[in-house]
Amino acid sequence: MLKKDPAHTFIVDTRTKAEYQFVGHPVGAVNIPKKFWNGTLGQKGYELVDNSNFSKDLLARFNPETDKLIFMCRSGKRSCLSCQAAIDAGWDQKNICNMLGGFEGDKIKNPNSIYDGKRIFGGWKNEGLPWTYHIDRKLVYMADLSQ
Repeated sequence: MLKKDPAHTFIVDTRTKAEYQFVGHPVGAVNIPKKFWNGTLGQKGYELVDNSNFSKDLLARFNPETDKLIFMCRSGKRSCLSCQAAIDAGWDQKNICNMLGGFEGDKIKNPNSIYDGKRIFGGWKNEGLPWTYHIDRKLVYMADLSQ
């Protein structure tokens, strides 16, 4: 999809800003977090809160009439929520995709393996697709550029 129409097809990385920077991201991916870390430690780790401006952020950067969006996150939940948010914001569902496997892929579920619980199965990074740690000011979360 990206090669067929690079002027109107975009990967939207919906992970947190820290994930985008410190774990890496697909080359050319635009970061618009679906959720933010709120700094509170809960039962399962640090808690996430919704980005209440997510739909507005999409509309500020992309055009629902011309642009196709491929949403990705770590493993699939936030990108699924992002697909629905884009449809609610005016995108036709045929112009929205959820990237299966996300950036890091699925966890290995084998208690006999040294890789049990590790995200090494599938995903953009594990498949050897082009990724980087480089932060391009044209691709980072736009709200950060106004500060």
